[in-house]
Amino acid sequence: MRGRAVWVLGGLMFGCAGSPPHASDLVSPVPSASSPAFVAEPPHRPACTFSDEVTIAVHGADVLVNGTRVEELAASAERPTALTRLLIPCREHNIHFQFELEAQGSAQLSRLLLRELPQWSSESVSVRFGGSRAVPLRLALPESATGHWVRLVAEPEHIRALELYRGDGPGKTEVLREVEPRTMADAYAFLRATCAKSPCVGVVLSLAKETKNTLIESALEAIRSPQVGEPLLFLRDASAPESEGTANELSVVSGRLPPELIQSVVRKAYGSFRGCFEQGLGRNPNLTGRVTARFVIELDGTVSRASDDGSDLGDPAVVKCIVLQFLKLEFPPPDGGIVTVVYPIVLSPG
Repeated sequence: MRGRAVWVLGGLMFGCAGSPPHASDLVSPVPSASSPAFVAEPPHRPACTFSDEVTIAVHGADVLVNGTRVEELAASAERPTALTRLLIPCREHNIHFQFELEAQGSAQLSRLLLRELPQWSSESVSVRFGGSRAVPLRLALPESATGHWVRLVAEPEHIRALELYRGDGPGKTEVLREVEPRTMADAYAFLRATCAKSPCVGVVLSLAKETKNTLIESALEAIRSPQVGEPLLFLRDASAPESEGTANELSVVSGRLPPELIQSVVRKAYGSFRGCFEQGLGRNPNLTGRVTARFVIELDGTVSRASDDGSDLGDPAVVKCIVLQFLKLEFPPPDGGIVTVVYPIVLSPG
């Protein structure tokens, strides 16, 4: 499985004086915890309907899965929702994905489809452009993906090509060389020469609205080598703001939701949390402690998994009851991937 950000948010406080600090003061990434004491999953999660291989084809704006049309998707869409719903139940399955993309099709549309897959598969996927042979590549960026990369930014009136080196650890990407080719042919020649000198583990492509799939195809062909049979492909939206410097150029991709938004949704479940706690108070009027829930927000905003993450409340039934409430929450779809949240709730009679 790929690297993933986990966020800790300050939770609700029942029966306590004062108010919680602002969410921005309570959010920090932490490493994954050890095995939880209690894990809950939705009772009616759909089963994965796919076997070992899934073919996703794009004809115009139509998205087909194993030959069946599942939705129509414009390049300006935020997410292929029908495809996402089909794939979410298969997240833990070992499936090989094959994409069939039209050579003159929208690269932005391809980006929307391809970005769904790093959530489940660190294995290679196969991409075929028109009638070309399939190109094996990887989409999930592991921490171990160190070495030479190339980046291509192709805007209507401006082309930039960069040679990058990604070292160990976050923020260790540096620009070794940058040129401004006059034509795309010159840009591909730069990629070929750079990766012939030292094999490139992957390519970063910034896609403008009008970019065609031929740019992805040509860039992959330019960097392929016998030493790197399955290059990494990292796609960016050219219209998205650039990060300062190059520290985040090749960071591990994970989902994002504003902490304040997560906290707002959780706070709406105050009544159900309180109901669980009051059951415990009926057994022990002096019950006090903290319930810490870890939950996963899927690409469609639903919660697919919730678990106890080190709660110290002395009533396991209340802990289980509160953790189960998190499965009922619905969030806006995260940007860029699934989100794992750790949410502490302090409880005391009052």
